[in-house]
Amino acid sequence: KTWTLDNIENMKLQQKALGLSYDWDREVATCKEDYYKWTQWFFEQFYKKGLAYKKEAKVNWCETCHTVLANEQVIDGACWRCDNPVEKKDLSQWFLRITEYADRLLADLDTLDHWPQRVKLMQKNWIGRSEGTEFSFEVPSINERVSVYTTRVDTIYGVSYVVLAPEHPYVERLIENAPNKAELEAFITRMRNMSDIDRTSTEAPKEGMFTGSYAVNPMSGEQVPVWIANYVLVDYGTGAVMGSPAHDERDWEFAHKYDLPIKQVVTCEGEEYSLEKWQEWYHEDGILVNSGEYNGQTSEEARKNITAALNERSIGEGKVNFRLRDWLISRQRYWGVPIPVVYCETCGEQLVPEEELPVRLPEDIKFESGAVSPLATSENFLHTTCPKCGGPA
Repeated sequence: KTWTLDNIENMKLQQKALGLSYDWDREVATCKEDYYKWTQWFFEQFYKKGLAYKKEAKVNWCETCHTVLANEQVIDGACWRCDNPVEKKDLSQWFLRITEYADRLLADLDTLDHWPQRVKLMQKNWIGRSEGTEFSFEVPSINERVSVYTTRVDTIYGVSYVVLAPEHPYVERLIENAPNKAELEAFITRMRNMSDIDRTSTEAPKEGMFTGSYAVNPMSGEQVPVWIANYVLVDYGTGAVMGSPAHDERDWEFAHKYDLPIKQVVTCEGEEYSLEKWQEWYHEDGILVNSGEYNGQTSEEARKNITAALNERSIGEGKVNFRLRDWLISRQRYWGVPIPVVYCETCGEQLVPEEELPVRLPEDIKFESGAVSPLATSENFLHTTCPKCGGPA
């Protein structure tokens, strides 16, 4: 606080020395309570509308610095400050539900007449709307169904494997009886501690391991191996993907590396399938082959008909997906705006009444607390009363 306010004073002196003229009576400093009172007020409006919510999510955690790191602050798996290893850790955090506005954000790009086309295209790709099918594979060894999302359900008969993110909730049970369980666990730990940027980079090598379990293709009835791989993220889509290597570049690379079957199920204008032609049109729509009753249908027709068949069996449906993710707003740090929520054992989460805002950031804290938040060292901040029942909270 002292450092920030000193900097503000110094910047004001510099601007006055430059002869810049402002009405300093209208100065706003976002770290002061007369401003962040309204930050908290806005949060409460979002909360009441269901747009602010809390959930567990993985973060980059430095055990030495006892802090959360952004992806950009993790360099080769280590903390940018202390060079010690960074681990993935589940923490309860607050999010704003910006995905609720994904369609509006996308549609209203067309109203931005004076924005450069390249910037609008970047925004469109960032929102990343896609229409596809979400359906599930049965995994008999754990008596569960694994859901996947794909825009190319027309290639379902070409699936030769299913891949889960290392953090997927079923992974632990899948590898429970594997003879190489220790090796699988070491691989999973290494993958979890890679940054999402490294894992999803097009330059990053695709790495995977077979879990020892199989999934059943709901359309062909074939058993396909279940793998774990670095390029699947648990919080993107369903945390699992189907591998149809004859018609997807990433799947093709993975199948090639681990010698998995590559089966053509879409042909291009009746041409014979070959690696040379594959490079030209592997991702394109075409006519279905090797696809049972759907042979001869166009990709577009097959997507509709296969989705309908999966829906009829209550194991799939058409779905719109977005690359956009909800906005994580709680940075797990002391110097910031307190979130105006009281936790009561009886009543659960309760908003601080608007007339009692702002909730002030306490200054009677200790920084020698190690892994404990400095906020937990302030008795005045930690203990309060529930605004609903009046009990301790």
